[in-house]
Amino acid sequence: HPHHTIDMTHRACPLCAAEASATDSPYGDRRFYRCDNCGEFLISPTAEKMLNDFPGRRAILAEQVKAKTAPNALFLNAPTFNTATVLTGRQSLMRFTAHLTSHGIDPGTREQDVKQIYQGGAAADALLAKHKIDYVLVSPEERNTLKANEEFFRKFPLAVEVGEYRVYKVK
Repeated sequence: HPHHTIDMTHRACPLCAAEASATDSPYGDRRFYRCDNCGEFLISPTAEKMLNDFPGRRAILAEQVKAKTAPNALFLNAPTFNTATVLTGRQSLMRFTAHLTSHGIDPGTREQDVKQIYQGGAAADALLAKHKIDYVLVSPEERNTLKANEEFFRKFPLAVEVGEYRVYKVK
């Protein structure tokens, strides 16, 4: 038999979030994974998306963030009520807008700053420095609601990755 080399990339396992190897498979649109915890398996993009959207991903991410970041780190995340940042015990530049306004707090320019940072560019760099943000969360929520410019954030080191959840170290 001739020796065939399979080009494997390192990704988070969609089942347990540990580091795994992955490659496209010859079986349609499925992806082949090799994980020390879960073994070898094929998974469809639909099943992989369902697992990435699973609430347990947020808990796994939170545990990794707690292990890899300082307790006083400041995070940027989408201003939603269920951001994964809440589970970390870390501070956010801004949480759920309606919670702020219900307590008589005007989100003011902060909400606009959050949106502008997620759009990327020179203004984003200045706002990250202005607000002294340590880490930026890019998850399905930031991609869907804020149209996060992930290309912009890829210039920063990746601190934590769990499925479709990424935390970039920006300071």
